[in-house]
Amino acid sequence: MRVTAAAALALAVGLAPAAGAQPAGGWAGGGVAPRPGLAPDPIDQSRALSSRGAPTAGPPPTIQYRLVPEQRVHVPGTGREVVIPPYYERLLPDQSWQAPPVTGYGTRGEGPVYIPEPRQLAP
Repeated sequence: MRVTAAAALALAVGLAPAAGAQPAGGWAGGGVAPRPGLAPDPIDQSRALSSRGAPTAGPPPTIQYRLVPEQRVHVPGTGREVVIPPYYERLLPDQSWQAPPVTGYGTRGEGPVYIPEPRQLAP
């Protein structure tokens, strides 16, 4: 049987990948690039996804309003207590909080009591 040079070359080209082949990314070589026409190796895909890093959340949102809970204030000299209902304060550009005009009331339903706007620095 006589083999021509062209047939030997075709035979060698067909056998060369199989002779030195090992599983792509498997136990023998790890990280072997996938051959054209084959699906990518799932282990390499998993490794790439795990080494990517987590996305960042960005800066925290600025607080523009805050809730002030109900307060009970003892009025000096009268011996009575005034209830201030909950309200929202607004953050101003100078970093202080502005409260709206608040009306309180007595613990026994006594008439409204006007409470002036308290201004204070943000915590």
